[in-house]
Amino acid sequence: MKFFFTAIIVVAPLFAFFHNGGQAEAVQYAGFIPTRTNIVRGSESTNSIVLLESDELTGSSNDQATQIDFASPTNGKFSGEFIFLPPVNVDPATVSAIRFQANVKVPSVTDQKWKFHIRNIKRNKWELLSKSRKKTAVDEWGMWQKWKNTRGSDTKDFSDYINSNGTITIRLVSNNDFDNIGIDYMNLRLTMDDSSPTPSPSPRPAGDDDPSPTPSPSPRPPGVSIAIGNSFTYDLPGTQSSYDKEVVFIDLFDTTEEEITSIKEEGRVVICYFSAGTFENWREDYKDFPSVVIGKKMDDWDGEEWLDVKSQAVRDIMALRLQMAKTKGCDGVEPDNVDGFDNKTGFALKEEDTKEFLLFLASQAHEHELLIGLKNSAEIAADMEQHFDFAVVEECWKYNECCKYLAFGSNKKPVFAIEYNVKNSNTKQNICTTFEGKGFSTMFGNYSLRKKEYCPDARVRRTSSSPISEHESSRELAGFCD
Repeated sequence: MKFFFTAIIVVAPLFAFFHNGGQAEAVQYAGFIPTRTNIVRGSESTNSIVLLESDELTGSSNDQATQIDFASPTNGKFSGEFIFLPPVNVDPATVSAIRFQANVKVPSVTDQKWKFHIRNIKRNKWELLSKSRKKTAVDEWGMWQKWKNTRGSDTKDFSDYINSNGTITIRLVSNNDFDNIGIDYMNLRLTMDDSSPTPSPSPRPAGDDDPSPTPSPSPRPPGVSIAIGNSFTYDLPGTQSSYDKEVVFIDLFDTTEEEITSIKEEGRVVICYFSAGTFENWREDYKDFPSVVIGKKMDDWDGEEWLDVKSQAVRDIMALRLQMAKTKGCDGVEPDNVDGFDNKTGFALKEEDTKEFLLFLASQAHEHELLIGLKNSAEIAADMEQHFDFAVVEECWKYNECCKYLAFGSNKKPVFAIEYNVKNSNTKQNICTTFEGKGFSTMFGNYSLRKKEYCPDARVRRTSSSPISEHESSRELAGFCD
């Protein structure tokens, strides 16, 4: 039996949307499907959640290519959650209604009952959205809908349903293990005042190779800034007990909010590292990645595999990481491993795929008023410079590609250069002299980053008022880039 569940939660202050002499005040809509599931008890079929984007099944037909089945555990009750990430730029105060829809096929209600709930964060309770009913034919896809007003005065706006990580949670439960439930469509739709800004396109989830259009990056964020000449340290292992440099790079996951606050109180800028282009099996959110977006193993790094950066599921997870960075108090972010187009990832990524992904990251970071740096990616650095606030460059001297980052200096943006395992002191001096002349801040280290060295004068001699030209003479570039 098929239910087309439709439940509306009407936010109390904007109830006039439904009761204003027939005058509709809310005219904007934003629809979006879940980005992932979290099965608490039971199991689900292996189909990608992207299938829930369209309503295709009718009658008693079954099509395992277009539906997802959810099953209760033996002698138990099913419980699972659908995680929704609302579109960006939606002001919770302007949302007058939430509509939930699901195209569902279930057994007779006398044999098994299924229910959908939405989590009200403020009230700390699950609110009923929809449930199976007797009047629908057994084991058929059909149409059924219900409108539900929010009860009580505790619910004041849409933000009551938003978790701390920016998501909305819908729960599905059964009362026994009689049969499966089939779903081939699910959607949340927001109704907003016409005074609210038009939301950005809704995300599409796991395995999607045609994500929604990427918005243009917002301007460089206000507030804290970094400049050519800033000294820096790259302490991703978190082994330093104190810092004496102006910019401190730390790991987003391994550094607490309190530690970040302490560093900032010393007047230092904190840049938070995370990998945006690879899956790391030790991160706290590793279970959020669908298997379909995980590719080939990354050379020389155990437990790390390339990601399909075309996938909306990957983008949704990275959006949550950027929000984490904002919540923890990071001043900026350094998303790593964004050069999949130049590696064997298992996804045949092209330069344009990487550029679109980088534009997405830059836009999201700037929306959170975070600085964002371009990590390596020499072949596209000049093209992407306008969207980023600084660059982090590893071993450009070794691979003879430092000149490809000169566009950053030309536009008064710092380049933080790291060279690994340089033993010869004369080579170090040559690098320091050359990098300083080009406006690069410099650090030497081993690959574990347990040992670090800096140029004698940690601050480079060229200032932000003296930008670097991309067209300096070949004589001046000798030893820097052929």
